[in-house]
Amino acid sequence: MEGVVMQTQTNLSAAADPGVVASLFERPSRRILVVEDDEIIRAIVAHAITQAGYDVDTAENGEQGWAALKAREYDLLITDNNMPCLTGLELVQMLRSASMTLPVILASGGTSRVDPSLRITATLPKPFFTDQLLKVVQEVLHATADEMRYCDFFTATLANLRCANKV
Repeated sequence: MEGVVMQTQTNLSAAADPGVVASLFERPSRRILVVEDDEIIRAIVAHAITQAGYDVDTAENGEQGWAALKAREYDLLITDNNMPCLTGLELVQMLRSASMTLPVILASGGTSRVDPSLRITATLPKPFFTDQLLKVVQEVLHATADEMRYCDFFTATLANLRCANKV
């Protein structure tokens, strides 16, 4: 039994090596979907986010946004609420109904109360400055990355424990 404990500690020590930890948590550039019906706002938001180093796709309404979400994986959804075809809240409701856990920033000038079951990560009242937008994006993605690092570390630790117990 002592051998198992010792081996587990060794495996955990190896996992704590900065090179190993860094390789476990590296991710490609973050992909963000911006859904906004106003062409100018959509272009400004996409440009600001792209300049900040993120990969950005855009959609001009909720239906196009839903099609994009089904076709590709994203790290973040930024959506306006007041749009034709499908509102931002309806889009998020479809997202949650499909069990997608994607973080969402709701940007809108007229949203009052939001149903907590939609799990909106952040709201951004319009009008906003691009530096405000980028700050919220960074905060949301940083929080999401922290959650992923915790889950990845927990998964790696469990895998090490399983391997150690088999030897």
